[in-house]
Amino acid sequence: HHTEADGFQAMWRLNRHTVEIMLISNTSDDSVVASFASDDFPDLAQAREQYPALEQLWNAVRHAFWAELIPPQHYSRRGR
Repeated sequence: HHTEADGFQAMWRLNRHTVEIMLISNTSDDSVVASFASDDFPDLAQAREQYPALEQLWNAVRHAFWAELIPPQHYSRRGR
């Protein structure tokens, strides 16, 4: 998955019910802020601790994660 916010992008994957951050880049110049080895992907909480200035990005990743984990439900007023 790719999520962008506030001039940064995170490439992440879903591993069971955990977000693993694989790459963080600056979207203004495509520079790599951080990349992680496959055996050492930080989860979202660890990434948030290591890069607290990217709060908007982590919030966007969290939102994308929950949107994928629990898709929107469409309810009808009838039958309630």
